[in-house]
Order: sequence, then structure tokens, then C-alpha cells
Amino acid sequence: MFPNLEAEQSGRGYTDEFVAGRLAISEPEYLLRKKTGSLMESDARILIAMYKKSFEYLFELKYGSDNRFKPVGGR
Repeated sequence: MFPNLEAEQSGRGYTDEFVAGRLAISEPEYLLRKKTGSLMESDARILIAMYKKSFEYLFELKYGSDNRFKPVGGR
């Protein structure tokens, strides 16, 4: 759902298990939150600090046909 987040994680060789541990949640919960775009504000803050990237970059947004922000790759 978040291609830049995926790219940063992959580029650093971080496993989903590692990132989930940093977020203090289970790996299945991390995968679900990442897939559905339902990361918590606290998750986003940790990821921003971890990757040293902006919110806008990690969770890149665009306007959908209904003029609402949608995550890149979202439906």
C-alpha cells in the first residue's frame, strides 16, 4: 500500500518481524496495518524516526477521483 515505506524497509534489509518489533506489535499485526493502510499515529512516528524520512514521503498521498487523499496504490 505504501511503496516508499516498502522500498525503505527493503533497501535496509529490514524484515517485517524486525519492524514489527520496533513498533512493539506482532508481525501479523504489522502486515495487516501495512496492507490496509491502518498504521497508527504512533507507528508513523516511529517509522519516520527509524527511516529519517518525512511522513509525506513514506506515506505518499495523491488525490483520488473523489478529490480525497488516497495512499498511492490504494483503491
